[in-house]
Amino acid sequence: MNVSVSDDMMQMSEEFYQSIDNITDDITASMQAAAKELSPLTPDDPKAQAILRNLFNEYPNSAGIAWVSADNTVISVPIYSMGSVLTSSEFQNITEQSFAGQDVILTDPVMSNVYGMVVCFVVPVYTADGSYNGYLCFAHMPIILLNETPDTPYYKDTLYELWIVNSNGTIIYHPDTSTIGKNYYTSHYYQEHSKISDIRPFIENSEGTLKYLSYSLRSSDVVEKVGIWNTLSFGGQDLRLVLVDYPYKATDVTFPENVNIKEVTDVTQALFIYAKKYGKEATLVAMSDPSGPFSNTETEIFAISTDGVVLSMPTERGLMGGNQINYQDAYGIRQVATMINRVNQGGGYVHYYSKLPYAGNETIFGLAYVIPVDETWFVGSQKSLLNHTVSFDPEVRSKLVRAVQPVQEYVSVYGKEQTLATLNDPSGDLIYPDVRFAAVSYEGELLADIFNSDLIGIDMFSVVDPHGTSTFRDFVLIAKQGGGFEYVESRNAEDGLFTISLMYVEPVDDEWFIAGSIKLDSHPIPS
Repeated sequence: MNVSVSDDMMQMSEEFYQSIDNITDDITASMQAAAKELSPLTPDDPKAQAILRNLFNEYPNSAGIAWVSADNTVISVPIYSMGSVLTSSEFQNITEQSFAGQDVILTDPVMSNVYGMVVCFVVPVYTADGSYNGYLCFAHMPIILLNETPDTPYYKDTLYELWIVNSNGTIIYHPDTSTIGKNYYTSHYYQEHSKISDIRPFIENSEGTLKYLSYSLRSSDVVEKVGIWNTLSFGGQDLRLVLVDYPYKATDVTFPENVNIKEVTDVTQALFIYAKKYGKEATLVAMSDPSGPFSNTETEIFAISTDGVVLSMPTERGLMGGNQINYQDAYGIRQVATMINRVNQGGGYVHYYSKLPYAGNETIFGLAYVIPVDETWFVGSQKSLLNHTVSFDPEVRSKLVRAVQPVQEYVSVYGKEQTLATLNDPSGDLIYPDVRFAAVSYEGELLADIFNSDLIGIDMFSVVDPHGTSTFRDFVLIAKQGGGFEYVESRNAEDGLFTISLMYVEPVDDEWFIAGSIKLDSHPIPS
C-alpha cells in the first residue's frame, strides 16, 4: 500500500492538516462565544437575533445559522435558511447527552435547498444557571474547511488535489462537488466504475500513502494518482485529509465559431422530438452513437433524470450514472439543480461558468437549454457563449454577502420604511462600490432600486429576461428558502450587449427581501 512521495508533498500534507485544524478551531471558538452570549436570553429576545447575525457576518460564505432551544423553538439567520437543513436525520436526536465528551459536533453533509450539500458545526447552549437550552447549528459549504484556498480544489500555489473523507466512507469535501455527501461503500460512482481502483485504504487506515487509478477532474480520463493522508479527529468524526498528486494535461478547449444560441435551442428540440418518437432507451443509444443523428453538432448534449442522475453525456462519460444535483460551477451555482427547476416550469435556459480543470480561475461561460420529456427525465444541450475563456473572481460571492449585511443592520435599527427611502436615495448611506441593490416584496412589487426608480411599485413578475424567464419569481423562491445566489441576464439598449450578473438574495422577514448584484461579463447574441 505505501509508496514514496516527495518531501514537498509530505510538507504540504502536514500543512493541510494544520490548516483544517485551525479553521475548525476558529469556527468552534466563535460559536462557543456566541452560545455564551445567548446564555441569559430566550429565542424571542431581539438580542438573540443580533448575536446570530454577528456570527453569520463573520463567515459570508456560510449557508445559515440557527439556535434550536430546548423546547424546539427555532430562530435563524437568514430567516428560513435552516429549514431544510434541520429536517435532516442528523438533528432528530440531538440532546445534551449528544455533547458528552465533546464540545462540538460536526455532521455529515446534509442537503440545503439552496446551497446543496453543507456541513454543520453544532455546539450546546446553556442558560445562566447551567441548564441545557438547545444548540447552535452553523451550516457551511464544505469549501470552508479549505480556508487557504477558497473556491479552488488546490492547496496554496501547488496543483495538489485535496479531498476529505470520514472513517465511515462519506465524502465530506471533494473538488468534484457532485460527490460530496456520497458514501464510498454504497455510491454508484464507486461501485459501477470498474476502471478505478479500490480506495478503501484511505478510509480504513488513519494515515499512509497509496498509488491508485481514478478519474481526473474532467471525469473522462482515468489517470494514476498518488495520495498521502492523515487523520484529524474533530466533532465526533475521524476525518481523512487526503492530498493527491498526478500528471495532468492542460485543458484543450474548442470554442464554437458561431455563438448564436439558436443551435442550442434547435438541438434540444430535436432531442425532445426524437425522444417522443422513439422512446427513452433508443434516444440514449442515439446520443452516444459517434455516427448517430446527434454526432455533428457544435453543442454538448445530455439527458438527465429529474432527480439529477446523468443518463447520457457523451463528452463526459465518467459522469454516466452518477447524481450531479450537487455539482457547483465556479460561482457555486448548482447547475443541474437549476436545470431541474427550469424543467419543472416547462423548460428554459440556464447560464453557467464551468471551471476548467488545471487552468486556475479560467472558466467557460455558457448557456444550456433544457426541455422535459416526461416527469422523470429531460434532454438538453449547451455551448459557450464566447469564443474564449473568462476568469471568475472567487471573492464576488463574499463581497455580495458583505454588501447586504449593512442593509440588514440598517433595517434592524431604522425599520423598513427608512431603509427603503435610503436605498432609493442615490446619495444615501447604503451605497456599496460595484453592487446594485434592490428590495422586493414577496408579491413581486419593486420597493427600491435607484437604477429603476420609474418601476417602483410595479409588479416585477411580468418582467422577464431576454430568454423569457421571470427572474423575480425565482428570487422570491430563493428568498423563501433562506436566500442564495442566481445569475441574471439583461440587455443594454445602448450597445446591444447582454450582461450577466451574479445576484445574492436574502430575506428580511416574511414580507420582503433584499437583493444585491455584481456584473460579471457581457456578450453579444446575434439575432
